[in-house]
Amino acid sequence: MNNEFKIDFGTNEIQEGWRIVNDGVMGGLSRGRINYEESSMKFYGTLSLENNGGFSWAQYGLQNTLDGDGNYFKLRIKTDEHSYFFTARVANDRGCHYESEPICTNGEWQEMTIATASMFKTWRGRTFDEVLDMSTDLLEIGLILKDKKEGPFSAEVDWVLIK
Repeated sequence: MNNEFKIDFGTNEIQEGWRIVNDGVMGGLSRGRINYEESSMKFYGTLSLENNGGFSWAQYGLQNTLDGDGNYFKLRIKTDEHSYFFTARVANDRGCHYESEPICTNGEWQEMTIATASMFKTWRGRTFDEVLDMSTDLLEIGLILKDKKEGPFSAEVDWVLIK
């Protein structure tokens, strides 16, 4: 990867490109939204388990795919009591993505470093033993909520560093 890439919501430079994917794509009723605060991106809404639902996902499609060779992500994040997962998608993985361990900060801002070797491949809720290999192009990053706890949710991201 060319050195590093940072998404910093305090600079208001990168706000386009984020989108929400809710479980409605599979019949669910969860509702997620994005709002840009003064210096952060707020991902919030309501998680519903009705109609086999149960996820909401904030995704950022990288404008230009980033060359591989990165080995970690670093982010400053504040979450409620829900468990979120940082996600990444690389080229040639046919709909699969990779997820971090659960992230829960209980209302406190925290800086976290997520090694790519700790992110496991997932597909439609199934996890595989394959870890993220950044030797191919990184296409997308995101934050997904899928902890099966119905009700309101809220997470804020100050910045994300890809290195």
